[in-house]
Amino acid sequence: MKEKLVRDAIPSIIAREKGKVEYRKLSNQSEEYYKFLKNKLQEEVDEYFESDAIIEIADIYEVIINILNYRNIPLNEFEKIIEYKRYKKGSFNCGFCMKFEDQ
Repeated sequence: MKEKLVRDAIPSIIAREKGKVEYRKLSNQSEEYYKFLKNKLQEEVDEYFESDAIIEIADIYEVIINILNYRNIPLNEFEKIIEYKRYKKGSFNCGFCMKFEDQ
């Protein structure tokens, strides 16, 4: 059986529905937790690609917030990084698409 990171309330929700649930709590400062966060990010991105549902972007954002917390990067600092990238290279608003040779 594969382990995966779940939202904080999921164990209690499953326990209410099924009466028993097995889980373990990871330290939110451990490398293992970070590995599970990265796996969860990939899972949520895949789910978005499959469904095209905005709710999946909310899940992606939630995981990103937790990755930032793990890496001790305040959200306002992350927003500054986003603004810096926009200033240096722009955004994706114009929809420019270029051809590149395969590398």
